[in-house]
Amino acid sequence: MRDCTKIAFLFISLVLLFVVTAGCSPNEEPSQGDKVLRIAVDSKGEYDYKYRDYVEAAFPGLKVELIELEEDYKPRLSIQEFMKKIETEKPDLILTSSYRYVQLAEKGLVADLSVRLAESGMTEDDFYPGMIEWVKQASGGRLSGIAPFFQSSVLYYNETLFKKYGIELPHDGMTLEEVIELASRFTSGGGSKDGIVGMHQPFSNLPYNVLSQFAMSEGIRDVTFSRGKVSMDTPLWRHIIETVINLYESGTLSTKEVKGKMINGVLTFDKEATEQANLFEQGKAAMSIGYYGISYNTEKFKTGYVEPPVSSKDRLSSSNIYIFNIMAIGAEAKNAETAWDVIRFMTSDHMAKIQSKLSSDTASSGFPTRKSYLNYVQDPIIGRLFQLKPVYSTAEPEIETVYDGRKFYLLFEELVNKEMAAAIKGEKSVDEIIKTIQKDGQALLDAAKKTK
Repeated sequence: MRDCTKIAFLFISLVLLFVVTAGCSPNEEPSQGDKVLRIAVDSKGEYDYKYRDYVEAAFPGLKVELIELEEDYKPRLSIQEFMKKIETEKPDLILTSSYRYVQLAEKGLVADLSVRLAESGMTEDDFYPGMIEWVKQASGGRLSGIAPFFQSSVLYYNETLFKKYGIELPHDGMTLEEVIELASRFTSGGGSKDGIVGMHQPFSNLPYNVLSQFAMSEGIRDVTFSRGKVSMDTPLWRHIIETVINLYESGTLSTKEVKGKMINGVLTFDKEATEQANLFEQGKAAMSIGYYGISYNTEKFKTGYVEPPVSSKDRLSSSNIYIFNIMAIGAEAKNAETAWDVIRFMTSDHMAKIQSKLSSDTASSGFPTRKSYLNYVQDPIIGRLFQLKPVYSTAEPEIETVYDGRKFYLLFEELVNKEMAAAIKGEKSVDEIIKTIQKDGQALLDAAKKTK
């Protein structure tokens, strides 16, 4: 198996080198020489996985110095520590998460890329519109970064089950509530007695997870950290809570929980647990939301997929479209030209073509944001996904600076699941659990406040 992996890697590297070499025209030659490009990366492991092969193939003479910001297996840096490291190290190129990019943009630690984009012969129209809009929203209207990839989930469905129970297939443009309503027809149509559920998300089927899916879809929060308040006592939240309770009561959603094992402080799931959790692959769930490109073992039934659920406020937006990684140039970069050469290559038409030939696992790599990628792929749904945009949520740094967000959410999720379970069993009313979640949740939030 290891030899096969090495052979595949060598093949990919050779193809990549050929395509890169063949694709570069004289006026696109990267700036090289004796300059050292200082690249700030979240971790060396992430750089190795996502960027190293491409950079080394396209820029064989380039000297690179990595600045690790979030080393693997070490505690996460606070916002203040992260900013301090960027200010001290003054990197040329910054490869980081969208979460960290927002913080850098707010502090003015990344450069505006608009002029460089125009001078290189590219325009914003050459890219996935949802990415451009997201980046500019996160940086006060400026183009201070570019995401080379974006990821999208789709709504997978078991066509065999839909036909068996005489239910119409899902379609593009459905909200999460409409998808759930469709799922509920399997219960009323007799699916529950056959052990069939209408909708299932592996490892995300507990009430808090389902509530969070609705919240993200509609762009609302369960906690407002900037105000220090738990905020689930609104009419919209009440409607969502009632909806989710009804789904569990009717059997549309399964309460079956697969528990993992804690190994060296990391929650892990073995092969058996993973298989038990995936009701869709077992043919016991009619629908499931998952990354585009997931390879399901579904030889016993026919499957299909459509666009992921969209927001009821804007049916061209979806919380299942993700911008994960951003490339930016440091505001005090000494080698900004070379940094831009790397960004330009990673977001080029050549790179889009490479990805169309080499990306056998789109579920993990995502789609290039360069729109010309659509010229090299066959699946028509990819073009439709390029027309959707991610739901933008304003960052709340207080989750780190004022509160211990990790500690709070571990306890808050447990509280919500416990109260929802009581309501599902008929032991408490909706009013009672909302009151308890507000009161006890607020106490947990207050307790999670950091002492100065």
